[in-house]
Amino acid sequence: MEERGNSGGMSKEDISKKLEKFQTTSEKIEFLQYIEPKINSTNPNTQKAYYETLGDLFLKKENFQEAAGYYKKAGLDEKAEKIWEKLGDIAKIYHEDDKAIEYYKKSNSSEKEEELLKKKETHSLEDKFLVMLAFCTFLFSFVFFSGRITGNTIAQFPLSSHNLIGIGLFIMGMIVTFLYSERKNKNN
Repeated sequence: MEERGNSGGMSKEDISKKLEKFQTTSEKIEFLQYIEPKINSTNPNTQKAYYETLGDLFLKKENFQEAAGYYKKAGLDEKAEKIWEKLGDIAKIYHEDDKAIEYYKKSNSSEKEEELLKKKETHSLEDKFLVMLAFCTFLFSFVFFSGRITGNTIAQFPLSSHNLIGIGLFIMGMIVTFLYSERKNKNN
């Protein structure tokens, strides 16, 4: 491993120069984590650049939770639009659409925000339709199970036909309920 110097007064450029010496992303992360205890003695701009760099490196390795943690340490203010957008992308990957929308608003990424809002609205309407369909099929299955409710006033079917229709509707309701639950699990 390469010799590590004092990082107390390092600027963003110094950190970048040091990182050029390392071949892999893992080596760069290891070096930056090694100097992290000393980074607090640097100026705020260097600290922000340091944490952003670490966040970018973890994002490159697709370690989204670590990346999000370092982006937050960078100091997320209204001027940090790129960081907010990256956090929105991370939240979207984890299917946390509400958080992603909030982060995209802060990053002024209106296209990504609108895309998520449309997706959420579409899913909401589809979910309502599936719930209503399941409810109606269960309700009508019980209506047909009971020969007293339908009686022979609807049609001159034998009681076994009513039961078959009821069973068919009940099975259809189970299938719709299963599809709805699978859809919810996939989105969460």
